[in-house]
Amino acid sequence: MQALILVLCGLLAVSLPARAAEPAAKATAPDSAPAEVAPAAEATAPVTPDADPAAAAPVATAVPEDKGLPGREGELVPRLPALVGDEELVWLNAPDGRFFAFRRSPADGQPLRGALLIVPDPKAFIDQQAVTRALREIPARGAWQTLALQVPLAAAMAAPAAVTPPATDATSPPAIAPADAAPTLDPLCARVAAALALLQSTSPPLIALVAQDDNAARVLACYADGLPAEIRAFASIGRWSGKLAAIKVPSIEFVASLDPVARREAARRAAAPREAKAPPHRLVELDAATRQFGGAEAELAKRLRGWLEKLPVPPPPTDKPPKVSG
Repeated sequence: MQALILVLCGLLAVSLPARAAEPAAKATAPDSAPAEVAPAAEATAPVTPDADPAAAAPVATAVPEDKGLPGREGELVPRLPALVGDEELVWLNAPDGRFFAFRRSPADGQPLRGALLIVPDPKAFIDQQAVTRALREIPARGAWQTLALQVPLAAAMAAPAAVTPPATDATSPPAIAPADAAPTLDPLCARVAAALALLQSTSPPLIALVAQDDNAARVLACYADGLPAEIRAFASIGRWSGKLAAIKVPSIEFVASLDPVARREAARRAAAPREAKAPPHRLVELDAATRQFGGAEAELAKRLRGWLEKLPVPPPPTDKPPKVSG
């Protein structure tokens, strides 16, 4: 009898834990809960951190087909009517397509003193920075025509996924780029040339070119033999790497006091040896709140206008325009 009782107790000890586990298993997945179904791959588009919510919104006003632009510039076109008046918006042609620029003329009755060709920050919309707006507006009050072109803006691209390179053995030759690859012409060069031609059509007594940050070096690189004869003054704003020897006209350089990089580059240029007959160069350091000349935009534009007004008005150029280099 005692042996039979011990056997029964053992069987109960084995079966009870197994039965106790059944309710716990059912609690984790109740019968009343519906099964989740994953959406189809085509139903929803992935959202990236860089996606612009406004880009997907319908455009209220139609854009003429011949003025369509790709990438970031195309996204700006529908907003132009709210940003600039029709009397200031101009469209110009370049080999890579049409582009827009903002032109402001002096008040009626004012004799034209000159023209400013403004090349803004390399990655900015024309009026994105206050310093560009000041350069467009303040000189125009002093009988200067201003033309600010839209620089080429690369389309926003998602970061490529990491790819594991294929394994190669020790005998595989390294990849060699072709030696006869043609240099790519900077699209900014054609835009500067088109904008300059527009300014020349108004016959200003003097044309000055104003370039911000790295676009100063880019513009100078467009002309290997020197700036076109029509440009009689050059102004740079902010940080850029280049030499004064490439500038054959009077020049002025503005740097912000809080931008050590711009100050260092400007000091290096000023310390470099120059020819005895080199055109005059002036360095102006402004006490600004930011490296984009925050709080000193108006002072910069006024000082530039004052410097230009002291330059002698040159005779009309007779030289042939220099060839644009790649």
